[in-house]
Amino acid sequence: LGQQFPVALPNDGQALSFYTYEKGLAPVVAELIDIDALDDVQQFLYASDSNDTRYAPLQSWVMAHHSRPKSMRLIEAYLDELREQGRATHKKALNRLFYPLVYQEEVSTYAKRYGLDPLLVMALMRQESFFNPTAVSVSDARGLMQLLPSTAREVAGWEALSDFTTSELFEPGVNIRLGTRYLALLFQRFEQVAPLAVGSYNGGPGAMSGWVSTVKPSFDEDPDMFVEAIPYAQSREYIQQVFNHYWVYQQLYTGGSR
Repeated sequence: LGQQFPVALPNDGQALSFYTYEKGLAPVVAELIDIDALDDVQQFLYASDSNDTRYAPLQSWVMAHHSRPKSMRLIEAYLDELREQGRATHKKALNRLFYPLVYQEEVSTYAKRYGLDPLLVMALMRQESFFNPTAVSVSDARGLMQLLPSTAREVAGWEALSDFTTSELFEPGVNIRLGTRYLALLFQRFEQVAPLAVGSYNGGPGAMSGWVSTVKPSFDEDPDMFVEAIPYAQSREYIQQVFNHYWVYQQLYTGGSR
């Protein structure tokens, strides 16, 4: 990879990982992720399974590289492995790598502007794109919050972004601004009822209005059973997944335990 490792690297996994960060070799680890050198990256991630404050910079670096889908998938596999060993369920530092606070400045700015909980925006963004700013779905939804070009153009009009082009949906700041604005509109439409707003983000507000009118029991009668009775499986599962992510974010970042 164009860099020479010094002789006599530390043998311990945690020490080696910290050494990698301390000596400025973090970019090498990023390259290892990209070429699937997973055994070497396991050494790097092992430092996350530590409460030693020396590893805080290392954990921060991993979080800063959240947009690499391979690294996120690797963390997921690593967490699963540790859970099987009964070692990971209480490790906040490790779980925070898998539920990071990404694009925090943009999310905080626009969530505050539009009256949304930043952690809910994080949860939705995680479900939509796994924090991949260049994601494109089969339906041509784009970017971090997976906006369709037609929806984005409409929302850009509300925001008076007269020069907006759909290529800007791959710019995190623009995507988050338009996505949070659209989500806030859905909250207004569904009277601040979060599951209905989140479900309509996936299935469309028209479909959600129809389900509110026809699905029994009603949301007011039994919210959980209402969600279970939504006939469109993708939207039903989407609501459940986003709110599971939201719960995890609350546990990790608002004083809960996990």
